[in-house]
Amino acid sequence: MNKTTEIEIEGVGLVPAKPAGEFKPGDVIQRAHRYTLKVVRIVSEDDQEITFEVEHVPEECEFWDWKYTHMEVFQKSKVLGIARRHGNEGMC
Repeated sequence: MNKTTEIEIEGVGLVPAKPAGEFKPGDVIQRAHRYTLKVVRIVSEDDQEITFEVEHVPEECEFWDWKYTHMEVFQKSKVLGIARRHGNEGMC
């Protein structure tokens, strides 16, 4: 995707975005209310859908002492937010 896209995310505001089919392991998806999901791996994909194994990325100062992954399925064309900041940045 050559053109920069932004979408409005509830509780966050405007963020950069790209279609789900362009996310790769290590990328972080921005969800509503600053909730973020790191793509651990691509589990499966076909022409229409992509399934990611994802893990929650704690917010700054959020207590999170364990890893938990789950699957998320998206239409490849669905535009998702790209997290600008994620995971315990800064000092508490």
